[in-house]
Amino acid sequence: MGIRDKLAKTLDRTGILNVVLKNRRGSDQLTVLTYHRVNELPSDYPYDADVVDATPSQFEEQLRFLQEHHHVVGLDDLRRFCDGEPLPPRATLITFDDGYRDNHDVAMPMLQRFGMSAVFFIATRYIDERRLYWWDKINYLVNSATTTHVSLDYPVPLRFELPRERAEALSTFVILMKEMRGLDTERFLSEVAEAVGVPWSRDIEREHADALLMNWDDLRAMKAGGMDIQSHSHNHQPLHTMLPEALDSDLRLAKSL
Repeated sequence: MGIRDKLAKTLDRTGILNVVLKNRRGSDQLTVLTYHRVNELPSDYPYDADVVDATPSQFEEQLRFLQEHHHVVGLDDLRRFCDGEPLPPRATLITFDDGYRDNHDVAMPMLQRFGMSAVFFIATRYIDERRLYWWDKINYLVNSATTTHVSLDYPVPLRFELPRERAEALSTFVILMKEMRGLDTERFLSEVAEAVGVPWSRDIEREHADALLMNWDDLRAMKAGGMDIQSHSHNHQPLHTMLPEALDSDLRLAKSL
């Protein structure tokens, strides 16, 4: 269980979170609930399980709580607030990041059943090119490794023994993606695949992406179903690691698709 899960369980068990949410009354305050996925995963799930924020039953319970104690708002309400209109008491915005398929298959029908909408921020490259999110790709490659000695020279020399140092390898690769400025992410991820001995190609990646991610038809259906679709960058590379020209191009491209 990760730190986020432990904290959430502690807040739920003590009732602190409910007290805070129920007693927040100001009309100039907004609670933003951010999700990535709503799903129930098998124990042998090979991708990044930490992006699942709630099971379907937990999400239903959370929506019921919001229906009873909060006013769920949308972007139109926020635009009116920016023009001077007040927010309703206990205004809450529900958001989802990235673009996972269970946003369409699981979360949207539940939101509709409660008469609510959410804002879905989409990393457009992965939808458009059928790519696997880099954190899921790292987890899949390391968890599927066929070698016991992992050796990389880019971007720095790295050596790991698997399975003993699997957690350390995962953590190191993710930190490099999140923190190293100017990292050639395609080269790095390709070298990870080679180092762990896992076959990888565009066709293989497309199969993984089709199983995990929404497509443009799903997004159009969500828009038609009352959900709001917005940009979450194009490459979903941490923005502080990108060189200025690459950052400008990435944000513009995401908005153009």
